[in-house]
Amino acid sequence: MDFVSTQDFGSEAERLLWESIKSAFATTEPGYCWHRYPITSRSGPRLEPDLLILHPQWGLNVIEVKGCSINHIEAIEGHIWYMTGWTSSEIEPYDQAQKHMWAILDRLKGYKYGLLRDETSGNCRIAGRAFVGLPFITEQEWRKRFGEHLSAPKWELVFSTDLELDALRHTFANAPIKQKPLSEEEWEAVVAIIKGSEALQRKPRRPAKRENSRAAWLRQVEQQMAAFDLEQHRVAVQVPPGPQRIRGLAGTGKTVVLAQKAAHMHVVHPDWDIVFTFYSRPLHEQIRNYITRFVQEFSQGEISEPDWNKVRIWYGWGAFNQPGLYRHLCTVTKSRFRGFTDAQNHFSTISGRVALDKCCEELLGGDTPVPELFDAILVDEAQDFAENYFRLCFQTLRQPRRLVWGYDEVQSLEELIIPTAETLFGYDADGKPLVDLSGTYPGEIQQDEILYRCYRNPRPVLIAAHAFGLGLLRKGGTVQFIDSVAGWQDIGYEVREGATDGKMISGSQVTICRPQENSPHLLEKLAGYHNLIQNRLFESREKELEWIVEDVARNIQEEELKPEEIAIVALESRQKIVTSEFAILRAGLTAKGIASMQVGLDSKDIFRAEGAVTITSVFRAKGSEASLVYVYGFEDVSGNADVVRKRNRAFTAMTRTRGWLVLTGIARANELFQEIEAILEKIGCVSFIVPDMTTIQRNLETYENQRKRERARKAEKSLSQLIKDLADVNPDDLSAEQRQQLYRLLFSKNDKQE
Repeated sequence: MDFVSTQDFGSEAERLLWESIKSAFATTEPGYCWHRYPITSRSGPRLEPDLLILHPQWGLNVIEVKGCSINHIEAIEGHIWYMTGWTSSEIEPYDQAQKHMWAILDRLKGYKYGLLRDETSGNCRIAGRAFVGLPFITEQEWRKRFGEHLSAPKWELVFSTDLELDALRHTFANAPIKQKPLSEEEWEAVVAIIKGSEALQRKPRRPAKRENSRAAWLRQVEQQMAAFDLEQHRVAVQVPPGPQRIRGLAGTGKTVVLAQKAAHMHVVHPDWDIVFTFYSRPLHEQIRNYITRFVQEFSQGEISEPDWNKVRIWYGWGAFNQPGLYRHLCTVTKSRFRGFTDAQNHFSTISGRVALDKCCEELLGGDTPVPELFDAILVDEAQDFAENYFRLCFQTLRQPRRLVWGYDEVQSLEELIIPTAETLFGYDADGKPLVDLSGTYPGEIQQDEILYRCYRNPRPVLIAAHAFGLGLLRKGGTVQFIDSVAGWQDIGYEVREGATDGKMISGSQVTICRPQENSPHLLEKLAGYHNLIQNRLFESREKELEWIVEDVARNIQEEELKPEEIAIVALESRQKIVTSEFAILRAGLTAKGIASMQVGLDSKDIFRAEGAVTITSVFRAKGSEASLVYVYGFEDVSGNADVVRKRNRAFTAMTRTRGWLVLTGIARANELFQEIEAILEKIGCVSFIVPDMTTIQRNLETYENQRKRERARKAEKSLSQLIKDLADVNPDDLSAEQRQQLYRLLFSKNDKQE
C-alpha cells in the first residue's frame, strides 16, 4: 500500500492511527492511504477526510479520527456524541465520515461514460465504508461504558485494541459491505480520479484515415488514461510549511506538478496570496489552463475560474505592458523598473539572466524595504533564475516563507554553476543557512523532492538527449557528469555494470540503462525504439530549410498531423541569422498553404496557435512541447567553445518532443549525428568510459546531494542499531516517562487534540 500525507498531523490520534495502518499494510496490501486528502466539501469550508484507504478488495474507506478518551464522552444518541472537556460539546464523527465518503463516491459515479456506475442500481461500483477511529479508547472501555448501545455497528469503530497488525486487517477485511471485483480499467480510473488526474485528459483526437499513420498512433497514446504517478501526486498535493525544491529531468512533469500544487493551495486556502512565476513568456497560457482545470477538479466543478486576484501567473521579469513579479515589486516599492533593453544597457550585459539578477539586486538594496506580500510563490524553470531573484521571492513571502521551485540543471542555457540552497539564499547573522533542504517537514513532507519518471519524451529521445547533452560518447570527452550510482538513480537510471561501492571509477567502462517503467511512453512500442529519431545532413542551409518545409507538408498530408502539433526549433542563437531563416521557412510553408506562428513575433505569450506550425528559437521553446519537433542547425553544437551551453541547448530542444524528433544540419553536424546513433545502438542502455572528474567542465553531482545521501545512510544505520537494541528491551521494564519519550521519538511532534 502506498501512503500520501498532505500536511502535518492535526493530532496525536491521527498520527498514531496513520502509523498503525502503515505498519500493518505498507508491505502486505495493495492500494493507497491518504492523510487529509482529497477535498470533499461542495460548499462552505473546504474539508478533507482525516484518513482515506482505497483498496481493490475493500473499496473506499473513510476514517474520521477522534483523539478523545472514554471520559470525554458523556452520552451518545444516534449519531450525536455529547462531549465534556473536549473542543466541542457535540460531535457527529460517523456522520462526518459518511459525508466525506458520499462526496467521493458521487465524484466517482459521475466519471465520464458511466464507467464506475452500476447500470442496474445507478449506484457507484465502488463500495464505500465509514469508520470512526478511537486510538485512545479500548473496546473493553467502550463496552463497559455504553454496552451494546453503539452509535454504529462494531466494525465501524477502530479502537486502540484494533491497532495490532492482524486485528487491523480483520477490521477492514471483514466489514459487511464488500467490494465487487473491479476490472483493471475500473481500478485505474478510480485511482486517477482521486489523484486529480482528470484535468490531464486531452480532448479526444478524431479517428485517423490511415491505420498506421502517426496521427493514428498518437490517438492510441492519448487514449491511455493520463494519470499522475505516486511521486508526482504526492508532491503536488503536499503543502510544505517552508521552502521546497522539486528536481527532475525534462518531461518529468515539474510544470504540471507545480500547477496542481498552486491549484490545491488555492482551493484549500482561498485567502492565500499565491504567485506562480516562470522565465519563458510562452508558458503563460499553458500554466493558466493547467491551474484552471485543476481548480475545477479539486472543487468538483464548484469553482469554474480561479480568483486571479489571489493566484497570479507572472512572468518573472515583467514588462511595461506585461505583469511580472519584479515589475510588481518595483511598483509597490515605488522603485525604478528596468525593462529588458534598459537593464542590458545599464548593467552592460547581453545575458537576460544576468540583467534580471542585477535588477533584483538593485531592488533589494534600495531605500524601500521589499514588503511581505505573499503566502506562497512557485517558481518554474528555476534553473534560469539567479540568486537575487530567489532572494527577492524569499523576501516578499510571509512566514513560513513557502517558496517552491522546479529545477533541471541540464536545461540551464546560461549558467554552468549548479547553485545549492545555501548559495541561493545566503546565511543569517550567525552564519547558518537561511534555507536548509536536508530534512523533512512535519506530515512526511520532503524538503527536497525528485521526480524521476519521464512522461513527455519517448525513452530513446530522453536517453539520446541526455547522453548527448552530457557528452558521454563525445570524441573530445565528456563535458558534464554524475559520478555516483545514487545520482543516476535519482533521475531514473540503473547502473548495470562497472560501478564499485556506489561510485564510478575513472577509466572504467560502465553501462547505464533507463527502465521502461521510468519512461512509460506507448509510442516506443507502436513505432519502434529506433524509429522515433531521424537525422538528415545537407550541403547548405538553403537545402536544409527547403527539406524541412517539404517534410512538414508530408507529415500534415500523409501522416495526418495537425499543423499546431509541429514545431521547428532553431539552435542558432544569433538573432539576425535566425530572423532571415525563419522568414524562409514561413514563406515556404505559406506557398504550400500551411500557416505558421513565430514565437516572440506573432505572440510572446503563447507557443502554439490552432492551424499553425510553430517556429521558434530554443530559448522561447523552453517548457513547451509538440508531437513532431524539427531541430535544425545542429552543427551549431560542434566545436570546443562554450560546449556545455551548446549541449544544454541541444538537450532542451530535443526534449520538446512528445513524439518524433528530426535533427538536421550541415557539414560538421555529421559527427554529432554519428554520436547520437552510437548512443541509441543498445535499446534502453548506453555504455561509456567514466571520465576523469578533474577534466569535467560541469559536475552535476553537488556536495549538497552527496551530504543528503550520507545523512540518509547514517540514519538507516542508526535505526538498524536501535531496532537491535530494542529487541532486548521489555516494555514493562520502562517507566511511564521513558515509554512516553520513546513514543514521541517515533511518532510525535505535537500534542494537539482534535
